[in-house]
Amino acid sequence: MLKGAHLSEGKSQDILRYFSEDLTATQIANLTGVSRVTVNNYFRTIRLRIARHCEEKNPSSNYSKNHSVVYLKKESNDYESGPERQTLYGFHWHNGKVFASSLERKEKSDNGNGQVVSDQNFDQYKLHNYHAVADFKNWKLFNIQNSSDVAEDDIFCFWNDTKNRMVKFRGLHKNMLYLHVKECEFRYNYRNDDINTVLLGVMQKHFSIY
Repeated sequence: MLKGAHLSEGKSQDILRYFSEDLTATQIANLTGVSRVTVNNYFRTIRLRIARHCEEKNPSSNYSKNHSVVYLKKESNDYESGPERQTLYGFHWHNGKVFASSLERKEKSDNGNGQVVSDQNFDQYKLHNYHAVADFKNWKLFNIQNSSDVAEDDIFCFWNDTKNRMVKFRGLHKNMLYLHVKECEFRYNYRNDDINTVLLGVMQKHFSIY
């Protein structure tokens, strides 16, 4: 499962099972006798494959590139690129599942050609194809609109679960935010399934990712 790790299949499956049970890297290292560094490397590999799986399942993935741009006011300092650095996510509800998509941030002057969106006025801006917008920098949820009560409840439950899960990391680095958001999406959408069984299938399908 991880190049250069030289772990037995049994040890690898133990790590995967404990990951499914949501144990920390330190707990798993103590239980398996595998170094915490190696366990963390496994965690990253698992999360990369989870992210790929979630991206493939996301019904909005085919058109999100055309509708997921958030224009920031010029004075904003947050212009990092790449999904792993973004702190804004659009939430889309579909058939009882919640899907999170990283929103691209771009600078735009208020010259009358389009609305300028900032972290302060999400509630005045309508993003196509999303039922809500989450700001992970300020831990706020915006713009639940045009959705059923069931969709709204699911989105709020997912958001609350995600926030509670993120708290335990105590200062999660933004480079890892994307992978953790996708892990939260995966766990929420398969909350009624055997996570370990589902995850085994994901790992086998995306075996080529390291």
